Amino acid sequence: MKNRDELIQDIENLPKFEQKSVASMSRENGFWIVDETKKVITEKNKKEILALVSNKYRLLQFEEVYSKILKEFDDLNGFIRYYHGKGVLVIYPKLDEFEIKEENFKGRIGLLITNSVDKSSAVNIMFVVNHGNYSILIPDKKRFRALHIENIERILAGYGSFVADIKMIWKTIVNKLRNRFLDEEEINNLFKNLRIGKKMRKEINEEIEDGNLWGLFIALVEKISRKDYKNKINQIEKLKKISQECCMFAAVEEI
Repeated sequence: MKNRDELIQDIENLPKFEQKSVASMSRENGFWIVDETKKVITEKNKKEILALVSNKYRLLQFEEVYSKILKEFDDLNGFIRYYHGKGVLVIYPKLDEFEIKEENFKGRIGLLITNSVDKSSAVNIMFVVNHGNYSILIPDKKRFRALHIENIERILAGYGSFVADIKMIWKTIVNKLRNRFLDEEEINNLFKNLRIGKKMRKEINEEIEDGNLWGLFIALVEKISRKDYKNKINQIEKLKKISQECCMFAAVEEI
């Protein structure tokens, strides 16, 4: 992971976007007609269309969104992923309130912020927990959805009101998963729901012989995190799915 200054540099180096007019050819006379109601978004100096939006759409550069978030914390570590007009920023603020000091788990609460060029000024904030070099996504029933850019500072300034809740949710998840053991049929159903390939299934089954759900969960997180994804956003989505499915098997209702 990178420090705050390195992340700021990475964010500044993200692609910049621009809006372009939309035109279609008339079937009657063969002339090109500009559609005054729509625009397309592309990366600057590129032709590939990333989104089709209304002409009233307010385009925000990723730098505008993510820089506001980084300004709220003086010291942090994190990383950023970008693919085809979509971005994910993960940060772990170095504040005592974000640290987890449970007997059976040591780590730190973090924030996962998603944004894309087709969502105007709205962003989504989810929560993650670090496990060694890996990030575990907390299922998204607890998150801030479709935030307006102007509300981000207010939300993050009051982090004390939600970090305590996230810690309790995480404690529940850990305890539930540690005390849940899956039989062979349940393990196969878990792998099927997550579309885990035969090779990875074999590796995990050899590592976790007793079917303990916590062991299976961590093994899945580690292997998917190490896997080389061309589209890093898909990797984040896969990790989110792992958290959702494992919590479902453990009947974690409190989230």
